[in-house]
Amino acid sequence: MGNEKIILVLLLMVTAMSCTMNNQSNDYLELNNKVLEQEIEGYAKYADSIFQESHIINVCCLEVNYSTCQYVVDCVTDPEIIKKRPYHFVCKIGERDVFFTMLAGIVKKDSGNKNFFNMDEKAYSGFIKRYFPGDYKYYKEGKQKVPSIINDIEMCYLTFVNLKLVKKELKRGSAL
Repeated sequence: MGNEKIILVLLLMVTAMSCTMNNQSNDYLELNNKVLEQEIEGYAKYADSIFQESHIINVCCLEVNYSTCQYVVDCVTDPEIIKKRPYHFVCKIGERDVFFTMLAGIVKKDSGNKNFFNMDEKAYSGFIKRYFPGDYKYYKEGKQKVPSIINDIEMCYLTFVNLKLVKKELKRGSAL
């Protein structure tokens, strides 16, 4: 009887540990274009040199036609932006999670914020807790955090034709 209890406790511990580990893992897509990956890494270093507080890198993607794609690489310091313009997948670039948003499903802000895709509250809560821990306490209390700095960092606009980088601009603006 004593051995059965020990085995049961060990099985419960292993199950609990595997559930905890599964909740902490992400499924990542792999970025196949090394030039795009290098541009994102370079922009991330630039953003890191400006912001010491929590921030993420978000890449907005737009397919212009069969051969042309545009990307806007942006530093997000306010998690509310991700709620309004949710990401669709994550890539691991270096040691960093980089969030990708497909602009085809995003409706412009003047249309009443009715996007094709929204982030549900449970996912949003987990996102803030993991990537913006300083903002999480405000979120749990239902309060809006007053931004400590206005994010007016330049964005990196990249245009690829037939998978080759043909244009790169660093400028202020919006995601395409």
